[in-house]
Amino acid sequence: MELHEIDKKILAQKEKNKNELKRLQNLKKDAEKKAIESASLELLKRLFGDNWIKFYEKIKTSPETHIEIIVNGNKFDNTELN
Repeated sequence: MELHEIDKKILAQKEKNKNELKRLQNLKKDAEKKAIESASLELLKRLFGDNWIKFYEKIKTSPETHIEIIVNGNKFDNTELN
């Protein structure tokens, strides 16, 4: 095998590993975002009850609606969802 061919294979493997790492980082970021949203909704559910949560679910993604709730210094809003 020529040195040039070996270099090509090394570069191809590095690129493959880089792409896999990016994919895994994106999966982790999505999972963290879902976990935070789930925890936020669970806290809101405990504080306000199911009916309010159903209402919140309907309007939280509306671009013309801004919701901001502060509980014990923790801020929950819908701006990152829009």
